[in-house]
Amino acid sequence: MDIDAMTIRSVDREMVRRLSCRSDRRGLLQLAGDVSLLCATGHLVWATRDSVWLAPAVMLHGVTLNFLFCPLHESIHRTAFASRWVNDWVARLGGALLFCRLNTFVCFISRTIASPSIPRRIRSCFRQGPYRCRPMSGACRG
Repeated sequence: MDIDAMTIRSVDREMVRRLSCRSDRRGLLQLAGDVSLLCATGHLVWATRDSVWLAPAVMLHGVTLNFLFCPLHESIHRTAFASRWVNDWVARLGGALLFCRLNTFVCFISRTIASPSIPRRIRSCFRQGPYRCRPMSGACRG
């Protein structure tokens, strides 16, 4: 990421550099926290299956499951981890858990970012990798 090209107000550039540094270790620790929370809320659903607390437990588990979209999204952008293959596998796992067709989602992001207002160096990141996008049909063009 080109920090110098960004306009960031009220945040020190050095702080932005530190926060945007990719690391497999930090990313996997955050992912472990997400998975642990998902397992804990899943156990809560199981433990409350015969009580009045089942509905709140299911809602809490659903919110936790919904937040798995964050690692999926960042992995598709390849900003969650330093290693490309870890990003790809986390994106595949997140897509499977959320019943999200990964290739469709990646193609959607690629087409969204293909806007002329997005710098070319950012758009070029989405042409690399294992994802293949087919041309949009006439019915899908906007």
